[in-house]
Amino acid sequence: MWPHQREWWEATTFIKALVTGYGGGKTLVGAKRALAMAIYNFPSPVAWVSPSYKVAKRTAIPTMKGLLYGKQTLMPGQLKWDFNKADLEFQIQYKQANAIVWIMSGDDPDALKGPNLAAGYIDEPFIQPREVFDQVLARVRDPRARYLEIGLMGTPEELNWGYDICEGEEKDNHDLTLVQASTKANKALPSDYAARLELGYDDKAALAFVDGQFVSLAKGLVYYAFNPDTCIVDLPDPGHELCVGMDFNVDPMAFVVFWKRGDRMHVVKEYELPNSDTEDACVKLREDWGDRIRDVYPDASGNARQTNAPGGRSDFHILREFGFTVRTKKTNPPRRDRFNSVNGKFKSRKETAPSLTISPKCKKLKRYLIEFNHENAHKLRHMSHLTDALGYPVAYLYPIRRTTGPLRISGH
Repeated sequence: MWPHQREWWEATTFIKALVTGYGGGKTLVGAKRALAMAIYNFPSPVAWVSPSYKVAKRTAIPTMKGLLYGKQTLMPGQLKWDFNKADLEFQIQYKQANAIVWIMSGDDPDALKGPNLAAGYIDEPFIQPREVFDQVLARVRDPRARYLEIGLMGTPEELNWGYDICEGEEKDNHDLTLVQASTKANKALPSDYAARLELGYDDKAALAFVDGQFVSLAKGLVYYAFNPDTCIVDLPDPGHELCVGMDFNVDPMAFVVFWKRGDRMHVVKEYELPNSDTEDACVKLREDWGDRIRDVYPDASGNARQTNAPGGRSDFHILREFGFTVRTKKTNPPRRDRFNSVNGKFKSRKETAPSLTISPKCKKLKRYLIEFNHENAHKLRHMSHLTDALGYPVAYLYPIRRTTGPLRISGH
């Protein structure tokens, strides 16, 4: 095995995800693992789930047959196997084991219901519905099995449920190991294979389909300068005064807590409170941070409206009742200026690091910054509340300084 395959193989978590570019050796090592776990866990069956039976007949089935032929040659008389075409089932006899691997399809997730499994391996999971993963997660439970596990082997496809469980807001909900590798990590490929792929893709697509990274492939990213590798930083709590950026909304009420020092700004926590109002937000801030927060940088429209306040109190009035100082201009800056201010803080030049960073705990904000785009802005409107909560303080504290002459808008 290549190092990335070995790292995935030896992972001890319940879920092990191998995410690589095209040709990264995912199906081969996954097939090896499925056969090995079927023998180890007999009589408990193992399932292999391909995007469709047609795909399985072109990838998983010939790969498993090749592996079994090879092993049979090395171990004459010790290993016997057969493939039942009608049931799409491998039957393997090795010593005292009578192992079973079922080939299944994810095009009908309901068809996966029923059997208890020792292990389930999902090939190219991120082009399959989330329900496929949920069904496999529910099925890997056979009490006869010696070792229960789920394997995910695929190329990243947009920021869907795969991103959510591997790197996003659901990551802590699962016992999961993520192994990522480039197409180039498979040294058995032709020497120019990866280079040909890179020539055929733009930079974003190459990150996904060659380097195996989760990226948004949508056009016109709003926060195009955001790079998780440089902008997501785990910093210790400095212990001094904190500030808040706030977007007034009812569902959700969105705000971020950050500290600033000179030109430096770091977001330490995100909040999205469903069916809440400004008073709920204030209570939550005082509960979590006490008197460490004084300044709030909100949506300027909060001076004239209320989210859900009784007695006609404005959002600003409520903030002041809780002892916060409201920092805002009379009106919000144009959205393009706010976007440019945020991108300017994220943009990393060769000689300087980003001056705006975000804690790894802010998983929703991270995803929204990666994915929010002009192309699907209406569809992704739910993402705008938290990103606006970030944008208001950035635009206030570090505004774009325009020079005279024609207006030029940076970005995509």
